[in-house]
Amino acid sequence: MIEEHEKAISAMEAELSLNRAALRHTNEIYEEREELAILQERHSETETYVEELRNRAARLMEREASTEVSPKPCYLSALLTVFSLILQAHVRILEERLKQYDESNLSSYESSGSLKMEIARRKNAETHSTQYIVDLEVRLLLVEESILDLQQAVERLEEAESHR
Repeated sequence: MIEEHEKAISAMEAELSLNRAALRHTNEIYEEREELAILQERHSETETYVEELRNRAARLMEREASTEVSPKPCYLSALLTVFSLILQAHVRILEERLKQYDESNLSSYESSGSLKMEIARRKNAETHSTQYIVDLEVRLLLVEESILDLQQAVERLEEAESHR
């Protein structure tokens, strides 16, 4: 009976460690989602800023075209073009990071699913173990009652035999 309780305790400890692992995994997914939200916000801000710079560059080019040609606007146009290229590269880098994050997040969901299946399997095993322990305890009580009944019957027979 003690062995059965030890088995049940070890099954519960295994389930507890699985639950802890699942909780750690869930926390990691939550942290990754927070990071993703921050990256998406930064990406959105960068997109807004790039659009604003494009609008400014377009206005400056309109001014340049409508006024006399001087060396300064030409340099300004080249500088804005370079700056626009740098921002586009930055946007591509952020998009690549988001793509990598999405791919790693997908594998996290898959491992989360396998952990959930393992937890369900452990809970099922625990339920069966608990039921088995209850059945054994009932059987033990019945056996103990039978032993008491047999002992009483033996004592009565012994008393009856000694009175003869």
